[in-house]
Amino acid sequence: MDKPIQKYILGFGIIIIVVFGLLYFTKKDDAVGINAGWKTQTNLAQKVEFMYPESIGKTYITPTDWPPIAKVSQGKLACAETQVGVVGVGQITLARINGDNYCITKASEGAAGSTYTKYVYEKEVDDKTVGMEFTLRYPQCANYDEAAKTLCETEQGSFELDNLVDEMFETIKFID
Repeated sequence: MDKPIQKYILGFGIIIIVVFGLLYFTKKDDAVGINAGWKTQTNLAQKVEFMYPESIGKTYITPTDWPPIAKVSQGKLACAETQVGVVGVGQITLARINGDNYCITKASEGAAGSTYTKYVYEKEVDDKTVGMEFTLRYPQCANYDEAAKTLCETEQGSFELDNLVDEMFETIKFID
């Protein structure tokens, strides 16, 4: 066989191996996706586990009850929405997040320059209703100097909690 043909065959073979390797390892990474580095929370009593980020990566929003607590109930998602400002219940809304229905309960209370908001996100998963419960602390941005106040307001205004929670729900597995 000619040397130029051998070089082309060898070069072509190397390209195929490299492309196959990239595809293989990219698929492996995609399986983990944005959940890389997340921890697994297992609730044996509820027979459920899910992944969550150890930190939400924010300066002006901090979890106080973390990781979320998962609760499972039998049956379809039922969401009794409330009007804004109903005392004692918090606000309950039905929301569509990335194509899925969620029932979201938010109850806030203030303490020492911060607002603590307890969230319960519920979603139907495999004919069961799964709820995730956690609390986030939002400091009052007005308590900071002007530069920090602007950063605080920007961070709190742009935080996409719904997407974060949806990503956690996507990792739910029922265990035996």
